[in-house]
Amino acid sequence: MNFALTPRKIPYEEIICSVEDCLFKNNIGKEDLEAIRQDISSLLRRSSVPKPNLPKDEFTALINLRIRPDLTILRADKGNATVIMDTSEYNFKILQLLSDESTYKKGQNRPHNVIA
Repeated sequence: MNFALTPRKIPYEEIICSVEDCLFKNNIGKEDLEAIRQDISSLLRRSSVPKPNLPKDEFTALINLRIRPDLTILRADKGNATVIMDTSEYNFKILQLLSDESTYKKGQNRPHNVIA
């Protein structure tokens, strides 16, 4: 959960769109806009993909875990650990916790933003 994989390619379009969105929202002056765009363009041209931070077999194992719908991956309640659970077991435990009427009360089935 606290570990980021190095990207396989640089997301140029995503970076450019994010920068343009930020520039638009902050009402940057025309001269500054062009200077920032030039700087970003220059940085992107010089950039290269970093070396992988996981061996190929570990990367493949991680991807295979992520795509399995029968598994749920989540942060442990205590400690800095990751838990991998069977999804049906996880759902059962959640429903079991929520069915405890001494802890939880049923609410109205109405969205919060609806005014009565």
